[in-house]
Amino acid sequence: MSNALFLSRILLRGFEMRNKLVLNKHASKLLEGHLDKIEADPAFREMMRNSARDIREGRVTSHEQVMRMSQALGRRKPKKHR
Repeated sequence: MSNALFLSRILLRGFEMRNKLVLNKHASKLLEGHLDKIEADPAFREMMRNSARDIREGRVTSHEQVMRMSQALGRRKPKKHR
C-alpha cells in the first residue's frame, strides 16, 4: 500500500470518528431534554415508584425464567384450525 493511500485512509477514519463524536454529542443533548420531560411526568414517576416497590418485594420474573417460558412456548405444536 502506498504511503499516500495509507495516509488518506487514516485521515478518512479520523474524519469519520469526529463525525460520530459530533453526532453522539448532539443526540445526547436531545435525549437529555426528552428525559427531563419524561422524568417530570407524574404518571412516569408513579410507575417508577411502583416498579421499585415490586422489585423490593420480589414481584418480578427473572430474565432466565422468561427465556425458559419463551422457549417452552416455541416448542409447542401449533393448533390446527378447522
